Amino acid sequence: MTGPPVPLSGAGSTLTLEAGEIAASPGEIAEFSQAVAQGGRAGAKKVLRSFAKRLAQHQADLAKYESQGGYTSKTVGEIKHFQTMIRLAEDYLIKNP
Repeated sequence: MTGPPVPLSGAGSTLTLEAGEIAASPGEIAEFSQAVAQGGRAGAKKVLRSFAKRLAQHQADLAKYESQGGYTSKTVGEIKHFQTMIRLAEDYLIKNP
C-alpha cells in the first residue's frame, strides 16, 4: 500500500518518498521538508540525531509511566512521530549520499 509520491527538495537534490510506504502524515513530511530545505543533507542528519535522542528519552519515560500505572497515550503517539521522522531522515540520507 503506497500513497502518492511526495517530492522533497533541498540543497540542490530532490527525493521522492512514497508517503504510504513510510506512513508519514502530510505534517511530518512538511516538517522534514523544511529541515532539508534549510539545511540540506546536514539538516537531515540533525533531524536524525535529535529525534533519536528524543526517542530514547521517551522510551525510557514510557517504561516508567507503565510501571507506575500512568497514562501513556501521549508518549506512545510521540514515539510513533519520532520513529517516522527517523525513517524519513534515514531514507533521505540513503537516497542522497
